[in-house]
Amino acid sequence: MTPRLMITSGMWIDLPQSDAWVLGRSSRARGHVDVDLAEHDSIHGVSRWHARIQREGSKFVIEDLGSTNFTTVNGYRLAAHQRYPLVDGDRIGLGSLRLTIFLAAKRN
Repeated sequence: MTPRLMITSGMWIDLPQSDAWVLGRSSRARGHVDVDLAEHDSIHGVSRWHARIQREGSKFVIEDLGSTNFTTVNGYRLAAHQRYPLVDGDRIGLGSLRLTIFLAAKRN
């Protein structure tokens, strides 16, 4: 079971096979991220290393990595480095970029 993200615009992002994913914008200064959101970030305020989603057994958690414009889950603002459990369909905010996470096996 590998999570999938949907950006509010309807675009799907399949996460690479792994147990942890850093979401942000790749850059020469900070290096590579697992999910590069640079093309979706013209006005949204996604930090270079914004948040990490991690698998813990059969569950998933998200952690803000000290981003400038904050991470939210279902409208709740996460404190930096606070791990927060995710469930299928949770709405994630990275700055003003809105994503929905899908964890269930069946997707359209």
